[in-house]
Amino acid sequence: MGGGMIGFSLMTRRLAVWTGAAGLAACSPEAPTAAKAAPAAETPAAPATAAVPDWLPGGAWRAVWVERDGAGKQSLVTLENGAAGGPKILLSTGGEVGSLHRPLWDSAGAAVIFTDLPPPGDAASKPEVFRVGADGAGLTKLGAGAAVEVWRDPAAGTDFVYALETVTPSRNAAPSGETMVRFSPAKPEEREIVWTESAVGLDQFQLSADGSRGAGVFPWPRAALANMADHTLTPLAHGAWPSLAPDDSYAAWVLDGSRRRLRVFAPNLEPGWELNFDDEPLLEKRALYHPRWSNDALSIVFTSLDPAAEESRAGDVLVARLRDDLRRVESVTALTQGRRALMPDLWVRGGAEVKSALPQKPVVTPKQEPKPWPVSADGLVWAWENAKRPDASGTGFAAPALHGCAVADRFFGMNVSTGTVEADQAITERLARECAVSGAWAMELLLTERRTEPP
Repeated sequence: MGGGMIGFSLMTRRLAVWTGAAGLAACSPEAPTAAKAAPAAETPAAPATAAVPDWLPGGAWRAVWVERDGAGKQSLVTLENGAAGGPKILLSTGGEVGSLHRPLWDSAGAAVIFTDLPPPGDAASKPEVFRVGADGAGLTKLGAGAAVEVWRDPAAGTDFVYALETVTPSRNAAPSGETMVRFSPAKPEEREIVWTESAVGLDQFQLSADGSRGAGVFPWPRAALANMADHTLTPLAHGAWPSLAPDDSYAAWVLDGSRRRLRVFAPNLEPGWELNFDDEPLLEKRALYHPRWSNDALSIVFTSLDPAAEESRAGDVLVARLRDDLRRVESVTALTQGRRALMPDLWVRGGAEVKSALPQKPVVTPKQEPKPWPVSADGLVWAWENAKRPDASGTGFAAPALHGCAVADRFFGMNVSTGTVEADQAITERLARECAVSGAWAMELLLTERRTEPP
């Protein structure tokens, strides 16, 4: 017991040592007005499309995204199956529209809702919501705000635009907004406040089919699942681009820092799982950005870009098919090649009828209150629960020292990695004395398998 060195090769959550006793295991508004669009520009020269996905229901689909050219000009670009000539520009910045942000298909795939979002620091300009037909016609201003979602009321059969009325620009973090409202595109002046509890990120917000749940950042980097009825938040993780399944499973994902995996969370299915794209040839040495569920619970859209172009965060548009339990990526198809796309959205004919195999409208089982730990203090010499409670035994010993690559993880456990964790010398000295007296000792240790590559 001398020397004071305790080394671990995995993730340590709890450690307790007893002497002379058996070890006990326990775990712990303005009316719509017609607006003039800038003349449509020529589609940038680039290969049009790759293989067309044959797994989309009915074979009918439409994609839309914002595209930025080398000079900084933005265009709203669409692509649909069977269209001759590849991607087409609906409109470009200039004239009535100064900047393009977060295009969203309506429930019928007949029109695109988007936001004219001024650049950060432009206090004189206010964001405005627009609607334009899938053919580029009928550009209409829907009033002030930044659109974040289009949701169809299943009872009334009416589309509603969800928008943030005020926007807080930021040069260092994702922009967010206060006071979320909703309105019908036909009557944008009639607005209903639906969320005021916290700021919400502009880049991504998505509702379940019944409209009772919403996933987003509140604000970045705090991804969470909002209960739109009782106005409460359930934290998911710190991350980017949270998205919510368009059925009523309330399954949500968050893009992790590697830009290669989606961490999926679903009610009553803790701790969740990962959708890993490491084995996809189309994503070899490329980053994943802007992931978003389509209106089909098994079809998602995202962009992929070379790490050298990560500064622009613009790349090609890809779609993926998920297994019906949402635990595996079954196929990935590139819709474009050589593009500079941002924030794509995908609409699939009949997609609203597609559900995942997860339970729909699950009743969330309340978590049981954790039992006190350690369960027994009889003969207890020392207990370390986590970095926030390093002396769970209350014996006054100093916290263990972390060396090398050992760090406290986001759950305050010991992430030992290739480093070491060294117990305080006073702890080991007392352990030696107690063992000499009792001739017996027991240790409880909870380890979690590593899920990431070692440094």
